[in-house]
Amino acid sequence: MAPRFKVNVFQTSKLIKNITVVSIIILSFFLILFSKSDLIIINNIKVISSSVINPITNIISSPVKIIANVTNEYNQFKSIKFENRMLKEEIIRLKKWQTLAIQNSRENKVLKKLLQATDNDLNLVKTASLTNRNDGIFSELININAGYDDNIKKICQQ
Repeated sequence: MAPRFKVNVFQTSKLIKNITVVSIIILSFFLILFSKSDLIIINNIKVISSSVINPITNIISSPVKIIANVTNEYNQFKSIKFENRMLKEEIIRLKKWQTLAIQNSRENKVLKKLLQATDNDLNLVKTASLTNRNDGIFSELININAGYDDNIKKICQQ
């Protein structure tokens, strides 16, 4: 025969039993009322709660937005400061090139006077290099890396 265990059950008073029964009935009534009310009351509650909650959340989140804007402005200021420093260095470098260009221009004028050159038109010469050569018994063919677009003219020598 198996041993029997005695279980002590917490005995509730009649008042607690009555309160739970009444609260279950009231909750059931509200659930039936809300399900039958065609959601008009629930929608009104949502609208009212959102109209109250939305300004409160805006007030609470405004310091966070202000801090985020301040940090963004600070980061932009840092990047502008860095860019300004880089541009100042660029200006110094370009001024050095400008002085060198002025010196070269003066030197060119002096050299032109020495050569007694009066023509300022420059004829740029395009140089081409040989890319392929095919010497056969019946033909001689070469390819160069320039053409008619570069104003290269064919000059036949015989």
